[in-house]
Amino acid sequence: MNCPKCKKNMEEVYSPQGVLIDACPACAGVWFDRNEISFFVKEPKRLHQEITAPAGRTSTPHPCPRCRDPFLQEQGLFSNEIKVDVCPKCSGVFLDADELEKINAVLGRAVKSGKVARALPVGLQDLADRIHRPLAAAATLPLQTLPNLGLRSLGVFGVLSGLVFLAFFFLAEVARWQPHTAAAMALGFLFLQYLLSPLLMDWTLRWTMSLRWVDFTELPPALQQFVSRVCAEENVKIPRFGIINDGTPNAFTYGHTPNNARIVVTRGLMEILTEGELNAVVAHELGHAVHWDIAVMTLAAAVPILLYYLFRVLWNLAAKASSSRGKDSAKGAAPLYVAALAAYLIYLVSEFIVLYLSRVREFWADRFAGEKTRNPNELAMSLVKIAYGLAGGEEKKGKQPERTGRLDTVQSLSIFERKGALALAAMSLSQGNKLSLSSVVAAMQWDLWNPWAGYYEIQSTHPLPAKRIAALSHQSMTYGKMPLVEFNREKPESYWDEFLVDVLMTFLPALSVLAGLGALWAAGLLFETDKLRLFMQLLFLFGFGSFLKTLFSYRFDFFPDLRVADLLKNVKVSRVRGVPCRLHGKIIGRGVPGLIWSEDLVLQDDSGYIFLDYRQPLGLWELLFGLFRAGGLVGQTVTADGWYRRGPVPYVELHRLILNNGDTKTCYVYAVKWTVSVLLMVLGAALSVAAFLG
Repeated sequence: MNCPKCKKNMEEVYSPQGVLIDACPACAGVWFDRNEISFFVKEPKRLHQEITAPAGRTSTPHPCPRCRDPFLQEQGLFSNEIKVDVCPKCSGVFLDADELEKINAVLGRAVKSGKVARALPVGLQDLADRIHRPLAAAATLPLQTLPNLGLRSLGVFGVLSGLVFLAFFFLAEVARWQPHTAAAMALGFLFLQYLLSPLLMDWTLRWTMSLRWVDFTELPPALQQFVSRVCAEENVKIPRFGIINDGTPNAFTYGHTPNNARIVVTRGLMEILTEGELNAVVAHELGHAVHWDIAVMTLAAAVPILLYYLFRVLWNLAAKASSSRGKDSAKGAAPLYVAALAAYLIYLVSEFIVLYLSRVREFWADRFAGEKTRNPNELAMSLVKIAYGLAGGEEKKGKQPERTGRLDTVQSLSIFERKGALALAAMSLSQGNKLSLSSVVAAMQWDLWNPWAGYYEIQSTHPLPAKRIAALSHQSMTYGKMPLVEFNREKPESYWDEFLVDVLMTFLPALSVLAGLGALWAAGLLFETDKLRLFMQLLFLFGFGSFLKTLFSYRFDFFPDLRVADLLKNVKVSRVRGVPCRLHGKIIGRGVPGLIWSEDLVLQDDSGYIFLDYRQPLGLWELLFGLFRAGGLVGQTVTADGWYRRGPVPYVELHRLILNNGDTKTCYVYAVKWTVSVLLMVLGAALSVAAFLG
């Protein structure tokens, strides 16, 4: 877009606050979308009141660069000490070069840096044009090499099998079992898990997630033709298809073998994807079946469960032995405790091995989909819509397939891992019905730049969405097609300083206690302090650390009106570093598609959709809300106040949900955390003083 003052093309750049904004390289003016300026000032509520004051505006000859309204309006701030340009239609704000510094000076705070960080410009039109241009010599680009699926699978199963038998023989040695008994139990457990898990999934999905199995002829004709062709090429039977009646888009597969696979999709998935994109998602699931991922991951997932069960058995045996009377009780319990800890360590190792195997197989399923559709961009765009909640895309042409009846874990085999499907991410800068490709790049930046992303990936069944989209974009180039996106932005800073602060705040309550113990030990008073007084002092420190963590994590003074699109621009966001926001939109489904007691929700506005995390101090409270209230909210237009956070994917932790009729659903986690931390401080201080005076 063009600068409203000097008419030069504005560049998307990252500010030191970690927010993507539009800056003019010629006059250094900055454009902020609606309420985006709240990220840059200490008192956003006060500034919002000044900007939205009803009187004192005058028209200017400058057009709005975002919505093209012909006249920005000049708004005086702080008794006309500063004047800024505001769009009366989209509420965006344009600041001249030094006006942000002047605003912060009035508000009593110097900004971190007077100039935004420079990054490579990625223009919206530039990306949109390149997508349609032929790519010179693209067909000569070699396909990326993925880890060998067969060798990696055999290697992982060799390690996992060794861990299982090691654990069982360890248990056999302690419990005085015969070796063949331990081996038979290990093999029996794995076989039973493999045999029964699909049947249990059938029952669970039918009774808890509104699943309806459909005849193959009920599927869209294009999907029928595509599935028939792929199954014939791979010499496998056509899978059984099921549909979950929920607006939240997701898909997954499970079963015993490639010939009895089940593929389950949600109604929301079929509604938001084009024919080609739906074919690509189903091809991804077929890839899991053809590669025997159904059997491999079912067996692999059973190993950590088994090892954890062994840990619990050994720990209980040790606790029972240590509590029994007799001189040798403690001596007899020691080996059991050692065995239990060893089993737990083996369990942790197996968890990460299984997750690694799952991520490798996801890349191969993506590769399979790209090969069968001959257009990897279709799956890449599907991932953009499902993983990032991006709106836009081509309009579906022609008559939609008629849907009747309900047509209107296996998380490692879903299109995204289950918690990723719950917390759908959120963002789009769509204009009309066309998706802004620069918004896709913006959505990828947190995955590729924020250190938290790597931390979450090693604990995830799926690779980061940005990595999958990048791999598919590269694959498309081998077919002579222009990739969906090219991530060519320069990282403006390391983001490790914010990451370390986040880690510090996460563990601050415990660190406060450890710091107190360390100070007493250094002063030589640790073992001389009365135990009750020591406990009270540590209680105060724990409460103090919790209080600071709560203040850091929950900014409560102002919830600025934002779109789903605005939230994903922020790279410096995490689970502990929340961004207050107010969203207006429609509830389109539950957090877990079709689950009758899912308390979480999915909100959609004109720019995308996002997961709303409904939390209460008691789990029973959440369960009752899911059973009796959440279902009635689907389809309603609401206002949601909360804190935007990002774990593996983005979400909003709800503070309150305001319905059209004025009814309000409030979450009290923040209030309880704040109250408990204050009470701990008061109680610890009061009892410490009483003990001192006594």
